Amino acid sequence: MLSSHVEVFLRVVACAHILQGYGLTKTCVDTFVSLPNQFHILGAAGPALPSMNVCLV
Repeated sequence: MLSSHVEVFLRVVACAHILQGYGLTKTCVDTFVSLPNQFHILGAAGPALPSMNVCLV
């Protein structure tokens, strides 16, 4: 995971949205993906995709 200050720096330098995500390559690649315009969750993987069912055990 990128820290929030690195993510902000990359957004400014690249002039683009930087998306972080989390997923397992052997099960499903993208499970949690950050949202491009949600600045309060910088430095986090973001919410689960709408098509995913997530269960905490």
